[in-house]
Amino acid sequence: MRVFWRTIAAAAACWAAAAPLAAQTPQEVNRAIDRGVDFLKSRQRASGLWDDYGDYPGGVTALSVLALLSCDVPPDNPRIQAALEYLRRLPPRQTYVVSLQLMALAEASPKRDFALIRELALWLMRASSRPGVWTYGEAKDGGDNSNTQYALLALHSASQAGVEIPDRTWAECREHWRRHQSPRGPWGYTAGGRGGGDSASMTVAGISSLIIAGRELDVVQSGMVDGKAVRCNGTAEDKALQNAIRSEEHTSELQSPDHLVCRLLLEKK
Repeated sequence: MRVFWRTIAAAAACWAAAAPLAAQTPQEVNRAIDRGVDFLKSRQRASGLWDDYGDYPGGVTALSVLALLSCDVPPDNPRIQAALEYLRRLPPRQTYVVSLQLMALAEASPKRDFALIRELALWLMRASSRPGVWTYGEAKDGGDNSNTQYALLALHSASQAGVEIPDRTWAECREHWRRHQSPRGPWGYTAGGRGGGDSASMTVAGISSLIIAGRELDVVQSGMVDGKAVRCNGTAEDKALQNAIRSEEHTSELQSPDHLVCRLLLEKK
């Protein structure tokens, strides 16, 4: 998971440099990441927390911890430890915050905090507004692709930490993204492209969600079965995924950080 988040950080750093991606050397990217780390450290309060954003207590702290860990700040760093102690006491309330809280704990201390990670994963599964979809909190109506992608990323982190996530959950998530994909391939903030229309960020969310759900399901990708070679028939041949990839290749948001992240994800795939 750390490689994934460092990829995100590298993409954002390249975009922020306001120069073509090809012009950035690995050293320049690493220096940009180091500056980001310094910035986050400078904004941490003496209590170990970061200032909250709106009605999401703990969200910025969890996101900052996850970013620092992904940029190789060690979990035993005093700054990280102070923030983790706060996150361990934070009650679950908002999908965004619970997802980030879970991912930060899973990245920092998956063994020590396994019981809490499992508890947060169970909360997320109970909090879905309908099968495979999440909204802000525990409401049982509505839902959007932004909250949904955060919940799925968190459940993936929980799975990697050893929490058992039912196949039905992954199948429902996968079906949601497939059912509500625009005929052209992309996604919007809500089902069918409503709420602002198609967007690069939600298309990145859809692509990564299809990849994660497909890999979490027990689907044969390639190899030998009963002594016979089988061809890949899993995620790499997902028609919805390939349609989304084609749409992303032709997006008009070519200079957005979302598009850079998407291209890096696809190159890694």
